[in-house]
Amino acid sequence: MSGPRIDVDLDAVRANVRAVAELTGTPLLAVVKANAYGHGASQVARAALEGGAERLGVVDLREALALRADGFTEPILTWMHGARTDWLAALDADIELGISSLAQLELLDIGLGRLEHSDHSVVVHLKLDTGLGRNGISAIEWESAFTKAAELEARGLIRLEGLFSHLAGAGAAEDAAQLASFKRALELAARCGLTTSVRHLAATAGSMSLPESRFDLVRLGVSLYGLSPFSAGTECPVVLHPALSLSAPIREDPRGFRVDLGQAVGLPPVAAGSVELLDDTGAAWRVASVDSLELRIEPLEGAAAASSRLDQSEEQPRLLVIDAAGSASADTWAAAAGTINYEVVTRLSTRIPRHYSGVTAPRGMGLAHAPAQRDGCELALAPRRELTVDVELLRTRMGERARELAGALAAGMGARHAARAFSVDVSADAYGHGAHLVAGLALEYGLLPLVATKADLEHVGEADRRATLVDHERTSDAASRAVYGFHDPNARVTVSLTSELAHVKRVTAGHGVSYGYDWIAEEPTTLGLVPLGYADAIPRRVAGRGEVVVGGERRPIIGRVAMDQVVIDLQDQEAWIGMPVSVFGSEPRDIHLREWASWSGLEPQAFVAAFGPRIVRRERHAE
Repeated sequence: MSGPRIDVDLDAVRANVRAVAELTGTPLLAVVKANAYGHGASQVARAALEGGAERLGVVDLREALALRADGFTEPILTWMHGARTDWLAALDADIELGISSLAQLELLDIGLGRLEHSDHSVVVHLKLDTGLGRNGISAIEWESAFTKAAELEARGLIRLEGLFSHLAGAGAAEDAAQLASFKRALELAARCGLTTSVRHLAATAGSMSLPESRFDLVRLGVSLYGLSPFSAGTECPVVLHPALSLSAPIREDPRGFRVDLGQAVGLPPVAAGSVELLDDTGAAWRVASVDSLELRIEPLEGAAAASSRLDQSEEQPRLLVIDAAGSASADTWAAAAGTINYEVVTRLSTRIPRHYSGVTAPRGMGLAHAPAQRDGCELALAPRRELTVDVELLRTRMGERARELAGALAAGMGARHAARAFSVDVSADAYGHGAHLVAGLALEYGLLPLVATKADLEHVGEADRRATLVDHERTSDAASRAVYGFHDPNARVTVSLTSELAHVKRVTAGHGVSYGYDWIAEEPTTLGLVPLGYADAIPRRVAGRGEVVVGGERRPIIGRVAMDQVVIDLQDQEAWIGMPVSVFGSEPRDIHLREWASWSGLEPQAFVAAFGPRIVRRERHAE
């Protein structure tokens, strides 16, 4: 393999499942959301089941239906839904629904009402907020929600199978308080006439640190992938085997040494010298910088020796960028970047090819979005997470660029030099815009599409591939990305990111939010949950800085950024489930992409290019 690659050891996944099963003695649900934390959903799901897991868990119906399309028949639980979720799709595919509010139960009633007294019912697990402060039915609504669930079950619309919650990991006392709260909820549910067969509170960390939280099921998350759920200095009680490694060939150019991996494929920016790496020959290197498209490295044994060694090698040495056994681990990168191992692996782009060892049943990537339609209409299978590409603005900018090219040619610039000078960089899938789209537009306007590496050609349309230039050095010129508006603070960017409120709740003073309770309400306020996390578009480092726009008002992100969601403080603003959320855009009240780049520490083009596969890209054309 001549380019970057991710290798996933499925035997390690199986061993990790067996290790946790032996410790907990409890049935396991393998969490394979967000493309299995970047490892590949279908392959990891199969290995986890072979290792002893009995169920699978994902975030939304789109992820669940992708697994069904890949042939998985085991129980699949999904727990993040939008206001327009097609509940019938869950019913048709036998997907279990985690329901997080009384309002969602009402929506479920509306969506399934016409099936009343039929032989079909949806399996439901009620998610309770026992203190994490994100989604989940608030304690004040428990009795009403239990009563509503009993009604829906009596009418044959649902079959209630589970009650669950999630620990905040804010400390032993806080976790114990959540355990007590969950037990009170179970007692109340029984008094309301509910009978459940599956009670689950613990994910990976809770199952190990608080055995009483295991109940009937443990949701196996990060330890499935061989990564410790505990912070540095806290020993994990089982031996885990990291399943993922990342490598790429070392290349030498006039600026030194590099590998073709950067922020645009999810590598976090780190300080120079903070990470030391080995290549597959055993030579040592250190990180000099992590740029948009490349990781710059320096040899520890001296540049001359490294250059000579590269020249003498029949094959280019491969840098072991993430490799717990032979180089830097995901934990090493996380420590240098000020984040957690979960984020390091999850944000690795699906554009990097995955290769699997220990495969027993060939499967796809688990990223298919099927079924997509009902009666000719697109199904709402996930909360809204949309990147809209302004094609008309791209056309306008292409036209301006083409006129500049014509002017340069008229002024005597050579054709070859002019073509390069006015080229359009479509690397990293045109920085999230879609290389097939942007390369086609460039050629339509007589401009040369440009990519940094041969691997980038995979995303360019087949008809345009032969006309696209591979020139790594040219892509370092910001002018080649002028059409996107990334670098001009006064320019409109050609993409906008929107979502919706998936949950709204009123809380009292003293209410903690998300893991570790980094944010606690100082007074009564309204919280909104936005279904975007670091697996999608919002890196963890924006916590305490980032804002979104709801109803024309900027609202701060509070608490930690999770893999699939962030919580915002709506204060006393009127809000509802399904209310639009603008993350960034070009409207007068929108937040500019450059602000998000600043909050995240990423270059603007890399910020967009690193978006995860759950972001749906749409094109906006002139009306």
